[in-house]
Amino acid sequence: MPLKSSRPMTTLRSYCVAVLCLSLTACAGGYYTSKINGGKQVYRVDEQGAKTLVYETDQNGHTTIHDAEDPMAKRQVAAQEMGEQIRAKKAARLETLSAVPKRQSQDSIYVNLAPPVLDGKMQQAEKSKGAVAQQIRNEFASDPIIKLAPGNLDTARLGKSPVTQSTADVEVSSKVSLKEVYGVNGTCQ
Repeated sequence: MPLKSSRPMTTLRSYCVAVLCLSLTACAGGYYTSKINGGKQVYRVDEQGAKTLVYETDQNGHTTIHDAEDPMAKRQVAAQEMGEQIRAKKAARLETLSAVPKRQSQDSIYVNLAPPVLDGKMQQAEKSKGAVAQQIRNEFASDPIIKLAPGNLDTARLGKSPVTQSTADVEVSSKVSLKEVYGVNGTCQ
């Protein structure tokens, strides 16, 4: 038995086809981009399908505006100006950095050593006050490249921070804690 289509279904199908046609026509307007020989051309497409060249960008990034009143062309100009500002700032920063004298491999590194911060267990375990700070200081003093910035060792022993020297390249601060570890020694006799 063949199925018959009802009148409401036929009307609904006709309505859907009409809406689809209208939406396709409405979407026909807008912008179209084509890439030719490494460059980019942007066209505005009107409702009738006519294309108007808005702007084009060549391989080198140079943009030629053909319709300065078009919103897409205005956005392109604004983006290009922003890009130029960023490039100018980057070039200025690189120029500033290249003017600064560079450190050679054997040049000294001056370190300002802040007094260490000891946790509660470490403060109790430290036999003489300032022994941990002196040990850390000795580790840095034995290095041939690292030079300790002159600081008042007495203030470091008292737990006060030494005067920061303007000659220091690096500020080093350390935290010291005591950790108990239990284990088994494998060499029993």
